[in-house]
Amino acid sequence: MPEATVNTNPTRHPIYGVWEAQLRECRQFPTVLEMPLEGSPVMWLRSQQDTVKLLWANRGEATVLAGLGTAACVEGDPGQSPQSLVTRCRDRLAGHPELKFYGGFAFRGDRPVLGAEWQPFGSAIFWLPRLTFDGHCLRLVVLDPSDVRAALRSIQQLRPLDPH
Repeated sequence: MPEATVNTNPTRHPIYGVWEAQLRECRQFPTVLEMPLEGSPVMWLRSQQDTVKLLWANRGEATVLAGLGTAACVEGDPGQSPQSLVTRCRDRLAGHPELKFYGGFAFRGDRPVLGAEWQPFGSAIFWLPRLTFDGHCLRLVVLDPSDVRAALRSIQQLRPLDPH
């Protein structure tokens, strides 16, 4: 595993040291680190600075999940079947049913994308968030040893959940 640099910044998130130590000892990837945390996923997401954010709720909003950053991204090619893209996502997460990609397909993937705001999405795109928070547990996804530094940078940028 690549040696991670130690941040001496006293303002870093309190979980940084705990997860940094766990990642130094980790020998099995992908891995998911968890930390109990109570609060609102919406408020947590609102307080974060990352530009890649996700807020997902199931029907009826009984489950709400906030996601931050990108651990992996799977993009579709024009004309690629939805099933082949779903298979690529599942293959990336083999053995980890707790991990999920979020995203979707263009309604008409066989046509050029209209509007500049939709260009980055192409015909299909799915993200695996680096961090997720469901109101009870904060999770960090690290895919392989070469991903450790990026994961540590994500933790360094976390802002604590404001209880107010």
